Amino acid sequence: MRRWRDDEDGAIAVEFALISIVLIIILFAIIEFGIALNKDEIYTQAAREGGRVAATHGTYDEIKAAIANGAVNYPAPANPSITVDTPGTSPDAGSKPCDGTNVGTWVRVSWVQNISVDVPFAGHFTMTPTIRAVFRCE
Repeated sequence: MRRWRDDEDGAIAVEFALISIVLIIILFAIIEFGIALNKDEIYTQAAREGGRVAATHGTYDEIKAAIANGAVNYPAPANPSITVDTPGTSPDAGSKPCDGTNVGTWVRVSWVQNISVDVPFAGHFTMTPTIRAVFRCE
């Protein structure tokens, strides 16, 4: 009987089985958060593309197209906020936020983006960063 109690064959395998579950969850969490941060970077780059077009006399439709082209392989926002520090500008489809009369004022392109993070066995999280870019009108 004493011999059976001192026998630890397989104890390491059981410990590894218990620890490996936690390690696998951490591994998937790292991968999923990495993908979410990559999406955030791509959306930020898309906002910069839209901001550059806005600052160089692009129309609102051209700005939205630049944002959609910049958000490669990810859905572009339907209605990004495009604002200029000059009063009286409105987001009409054919108008331009920077039209040469407001050189030096700030133009902002921003929107709130939902980014999903699904970690197996840990749950579903949604990050909602505000994606933005700010440029001066040229």
